[in-house]
Amino acid sequence: MSINHQRDAQARADRIAAFRAELAELEREEGLRLTSEQRATLEAHHARLLTALNRQYAVDIDDSAKRISLGMRIVSLLGAVAFFVGFVLFLHRIWGSLPWSAQVGVLAMAPLALVTATAWSLGRAVSDYYTALLAFAAGAAFVMGLSAAGVLLNLGPSPHALALWGLFAGLVAYACNLRLMLACGLVLLGGYAGALGASAGGAFWGSFMERPLWVIPAGALFYAVPLLTRHARSRDFEFVYRACGAGLVLTALLVLSFRNDTCWFGTMASTGKMLCQLTGLGLSLAVVAHGLRLGRGGLVNLGSASFVVFLLVRLHAWWWDWMPKYLFCICIGLTAVVLLAAFRRVRRRLVGRVDTPAFLGDQGEASSGIPCTPASKVCPSWLWVGAALVVLAANLGAVVSGLRNRSEDRGGTIELTERELRLPQLMGESTVMLLGLQWAAQGSESWDRSAPVWLTAAKLEELGFDCREPATAPRARDYYSSMAPRTVYLVLEFEGQAWQEASRHRKPRTHLYAVDAGSDSSALRQRYPDSSRHAVARAVIRPLLQTHNPVDDRPLAEPRLTGWIQELLPGQIFVPRPHSTVLQGLRRPGGQEGGDADSPPRYAVTVSWGTRCEPWIRSVRLLPGE
Repeated sequence: MSINHQRDAQARADRIAAFRAELAELEREEGLRLTSEQRATLEAHHARLLTALNRQYAVDIDDSAKRISLGMRIVSLLGAVAFFVGFVLFLHRIWGSLPWSAQVGVLAMAPLALVTATAWSLGRAVSDYYTALLAFAAGAAFVMGLSAAGVLLNLGPSPHALALWGLFAGLVAYACNLRLMLACGLVLLGGYAGALGASAGGAFWGSFMERPLWVIPAGALFYAVPLLTRHARSRDFEFVYRACGAGLVLTALLVLSFRNDTCWFGTMASTGKMLCQLTGLGLSLAVVAHGLRLGRGGLVNLGSASFVVFLLVRLHAWWWDWMPKYLFCICIGLTAVVLLAAFRRVRRRLVGRVDTPAFLGDQGEASSGIPCTPASKVCPSWLWVGAALVVLAANLGAVVSGLRNRSEDRGGTIELTERELRLPQLMGESTVMLLGLQWAAQGSESWDRSAPVWLTAAKLEELGFDCREPATAPRARDYYSSMAPRTVYLVLEFEGQAWQEASRHRKPRTHLYAVDAGSDSSALRQRYPDSSRHAVARAVIRPLLQTHNPVDDRPLAEPRLTGWIQELLPGQIFVPRPHSTVLQGLRRPGGQEGGDADSPPRYAVTVSWGTRCEPWIRSVRLLPGE
């Protein structure tokens, strides 16, 4: 047997302690008696082994050592959190004084530095929890850094970030033998598969959990990984793959079983929902059976919990509408009794063989000397190189996308004022500055941007939504509420006809109005050629079935289908140096500035929308009076 990880070493030390305790009990009960020579040989072997394990892996020999290690873990965790928060606050303090290149460099170097520290910790055979903390800190820094880079470059959210984060987590997990890190990576990759599937269907990728059909093949692939390859160094990874794969598939089926538009192979929605539920029941039992065969209690518990959930959903569909509610609850209780009896029988079969790692069952392997192999000797260097390359590629890709977007102001260039670009609340000593885009919808009778007059059922059809279901149909509400949103191009008009019409009734708080949408940015630009008044941006739109007037909340004579502009992509614009210095003195604590429509604007900002229809700031100037 070869020990190459701290977890293996601690398990061996625990088995030695358990063996000593059981041997003492056997001698007290006169079930076994060792000779003095046998006892001395055994004690000498254990002493050498424990000394080697403690020297290389800092294992806990007894309960006192375990309590001290627990305290060390808590202290190190609190220290790591304190250092990380301190670093983030320090960046907020100096961010506004850094040039653009330095900001990008800091975001890229932070995860690289932590990856290097993790590799050093692993190579020096430092205690396992130090290495794990550094690894998770590197992952957190990469996630935060790439997200901040997107904000810095005013890029809209991208599903490819999920793939990069998942790949990074997987590489670090294999390098450090971290099960939780691998699980995080698999969940991210499963989400990426779902996002790609949503995008391929025309929906906004961020809504993939509303229709997680493409998560199912990803989860099935993860579950099959242990059948395709063996994990000799990281044997627990086989369980992680199976648990994450089964969890993704069963979760996706559970979500689909509640959707009102689930349709398989041309079946009706109700039939599709039932198929999802029955499939979930069958797969749950299959996971339980496979867990029993492998001796994995985690899989058994996952399958059992999933089976109960799907069974309750199915029983609710069968009995709730026609059975008295008290009787339904009694039947659920009786079902629980039957399940407990079944699980009790299952438990009897699992005694003594559940969740037993492979290395615990290695018997009869001859070993001369201490079976310890430093972790640094079994960790391929290409894993660290790969993790570093993922970080560099992600940040380089973000920079290239940002520069490409700024190569041409295809989406338009408009000078907006404080009414349309609001300063954020001043928070502590932070010098980070983001301007929030304030806009309204043409024809909207309230500030909530609901029900623009131009976003009709015909326009929704033009944008790719399936609006065949009449708004007056009984199932229309469920049909349209379950429909996934779509990413479209939105026309923003500054001080145009929409603003003039709104000004006749009230004094608008913004002069920027959404007046049209389409699937082709070039066609919209041809329709609205004035790039100094009309900007083409990216947005997310979803259908909305209105049954009440948005102003007075009175019921409508009959429901009407319209649309709702859910969000702009992005909805905030980062202000880099030197433009941020112009606005720095205008920020005051207590909330957003310029919220009153009667207050004159204090500054104007020239904003361009580029080739990707994403904004950036060209110039900032103070208006007279400031």
